[in-house]
Amino acid sequence: GHSRSTSQPLASPTPQNFLNNGTAPPGLAFQAFSQPAYLGTATAVIQEEGFFDIGQRRSYVWLPDDTGCCVTFCKDKTTATGWWCKARYRTNATGVFSRVYIWCGGIDGVKNGTCS
Repeated sequence: GHSRSTSQPLASPTPQNFLNNGTAPPGLAFQAFSQPAYLGTATAVIQEEGFFDIGQRRSYVWLPDDTGCCVTFCKDKTTATGWWCKARYRTNATGVFSRVYIWCGGIDGVKNGTCS
């Protein structure tokens, strides 16, 4: 008997979507980068509400579309460093952040300082 092994072609990796120079998806979208000016490693594009630990980040793109959602920036689970509701391309964040809270439902003044 003669056996032939066939090598499978490697699947090409899915190209990563970058919000700073690409088309925004419908709905809310957030992406952060480890270096200023959208350099270094990028997070995945986050498109849902919740708390996300994303490692130390220094620049970001926030595109809420017409959802009325906001993003709170956190150093950790207890310390919020700021929040933003309108669309924003930020090349150098005021401070390093490593956690975000994406929340919807309008500016009620309650959630904007919440990190857990």
